[in-house]
Amino acid sequence: MKNIIALFFVFILPASFADWIETTDPLVVTAFPVHQAEIKQNPPQFRWPQPARIPTGYEVQLLSGRGINYSFNVMRNWLLPSQLFPADTYSWRVRTKDAGAVWSDWRQFTLAANADVFLVPENALLLSRLKAKSRPKSLPIHSAGVDDWRLKINTERTNSVSSLKNNVDLQIQSPILKDTDIPLIASSVDSSAWAASQANIRNRAEAESRQLRNSALLWQITRNPNYFSEAIRRGNALVALDLKGSTSYKNQDQATRAIAWALVQSIDLLASDLPAVTRIAWLNNAKARTWEIYRDLANYNWRLDQTPFDSHGSTNLGYVAAISTLLVGDAPEADIWFRDTFHAYAQYINPFGGEEGGFANGSAYAEYSADFYLQLWDPIAIASGISFYDKPWSKGMLSYFAYFLPPGSPSHVFGDGAETKPYFPLMKAYASRFNTPLAAWYYRNLIGDESASTLLSAPLPLPIESAATALPSINSYYFPTIGWAAMHSELADRNRTSLYFKSSPYGSFNHSHGDQNTFTLVDQGRPILVDSGIYDWYGSAHWHQWYRHTKAHNGITFDGGQGQITHDTNASTLAKGQITQYQFADKIDMVEGDAMQAYGGQLSQALRRIWYLRDQNLIVVWDKLKSPVARQFEWNLHANEAFDLSLPKQYVLPNQGKPICINTVWPELTNAVQTSGYDVPPEMKSIPPVWHLRVSSSLMLEQQFVHIINLNCLIKPSYSFDFDQSKLILDSKEINF
Repeated sequence: MKNIIALFFVFILPASFADWIETTDPLVVTAFPVHQAEIKQNPPQFRWPQPARIPTGYEVQLLSGRGINYSFNVMRNWLLPSQLFPADTYSWRVRTKDAGAVWSDWRQFTLAANADVFLVPENALLLSRLKAKSRPKSLPIHSAGVDDWRLKINTERTNSVSSLKNNVDLQIQSPILKDTDIPLIASSVDSSAWAASQANIRNRAEAESRQLRNSALLWQITRNPNYFSEAIRRGNALVALDLKGSTSYKNQDQATRAIAWALVQSIDLLASDLPAVTRIAWLNNAKARTWEIYRDLANYNWRLDQTPFDSHGSTNLGYVAAISTLLVGDAPEADIWFRDTFHAYAQYINPFGGEEGGFANGSAYAEYSADFYLQLWDPIAIASGISFYDKPWSKGMLSYFAYFLPPGSPSHVFGDGAETKPYFPLMKAYASRFNTPLAAWYYRNLIGDESASTLLSAPLPLPIESAATALPSINSYYFPTIGWAAMHSELADRNRTSLYFKSSPYGSFNHSHGDQNTFTLVDQGRPILVDSGIYDWYGSAHWHQWYRHTKAHNGITFDGGQGQITHDTNASTLAKGQITQYQFADKIDMVEGDAMQAYGGQLSQALRRIWYLRDQNLIVVWDKLKSPVARQFEWNLHANEAFDLSLPKQYVLPNQGKPICINTVWPELTNAVQTSGYDVPPEMKSIPPVWHLRVSSSLMLEQQFVHIINLNCLIKPSYSFDFDQSKLILDSKEINF
């Protein structure tokens, strides 16, 4: 009878919920899987908000469409089962283990037969596996033996061995790092100087840690005593740094995690060759630093479990998981750290994207994160047998890189650092850990070589080495969770046209900007229409007053540059956009975004629809805007060269002799103003020029803008616009608004 009743609820599930795991706080974790989700991972992962009063535990019930009932008891507000499930339709609910606890509503999801398997065994099995493994645990030597591994490394990766030797040899003569080299300046004294000191501490600590780890790795590869001596010298120097000084977790979390991780890796790499006294000193220092990170993560009943949107916190969780993986069996504390962080990291690597992949904080921060993943995931996989590259999100990140940073891209896309150039060796290294045609195409068309440091401790052979290359068959891609879309003339062509659109549910929080319903344009490897501004430092005056604002992007403002909410509070997470329609076809792509919520009630409608006519290399941009009060609506564009405004309602970018024309089709009366520079300049000695075009209407309660971007001015399309019918006839093609 119990199963019959449960099945009854499955098929009459409401479309919305009002139960205890619903939350309106944008910073709190949302219940997952959501109702009617299609899950990409087997086993599925589950999470839900904590109640106000923290319970002693939770009971999760899972019911299959065949009537099979599963029950799980967990201590924290998430579940990553250690068993696979048959493809089926499932429903799940949860309750606390307190007396009189109430079940949440049922939520239904589908688990497909082709879902990616990402199976993480229970802690007891993993701990047993790790304790039985001899050092070095982080190198792929255990199947064939260390001598065979050294032979393969020195023959198959000769260039990387030489490169790492050169790098380490170059630094051997440099002095060791001391506390006096990295003074900390208080933010209350000078915010700009504080930011510079933070960067200096991080960079110097990471460089010293890298020299330690690389020297230890070269000792394992070459057995050259010079590298052993260098590793000892650098490790002892890091241990000599004041644990409460500039590199403490309180003062610079990136520095302390880098030092702890380098010491633990080097303990593993040097293995039994490391003198006992030295090993104890290094281990104690690494434990002290790791305890600091662990205690912060454990605050407020594991704070990331409830409020996961913390980019440093999610990365630090990965560091503790990796550190504990290599220390299990050598330090009793490592068992505790592993128990509390490994599965937590496995179920939620990064909160800024859904199962399909993607990185809402921007592609620059996705690149930085890929650097961390390469450093952490290979040692974890080799030691534990659990590869984080197998997660659907991780596989989706490869698609994200391929479509938003395709080969030859001149800059990043959206968010902090969007104006910077991608460092493609990192993306190439990330792609090499997959065995798929897309990975092979992306990897084999990127320029540059992976860091010798990560490659020399990576699996032998790399998965990419057996992957067959095929040209991408899809030229457009859409990530619904982050609200990003990419439309390319032909992805495989380095001279492609690339149109990127964003309307993100993540709002303008953290490293994201007030750029919902905006776009950027790249043509033949040149940035054409860009996000303007410079990422001088997080929190600078330029960052606060220009860089993050809608007026700095190719979007809609009003009344002299007013735009979307950008102040970094709960409101910025509510300043959301959403892609509401998308249609990708051979000749025409279309995407529509709704950014009304991002304007914080100042607009009652903010729709943008963009068509990309691939066969004609034309872009049509339509905006429909409404306001409770009359406003002067503004259409903004930004470019790295000046617009020619000599013709009415046409704005031309010279584009090195290949002019691009932007035509205002509607409204009939507009005012176009071009400016240069910034309201508040960045803290840079040399600032590259940038031009801003603002096309404005008269005061209106409602306004529509229709623009055509013609990437080849020499071929002029014929068009007519019927405002009453909201219809554009473009070279006999009918585009309905």
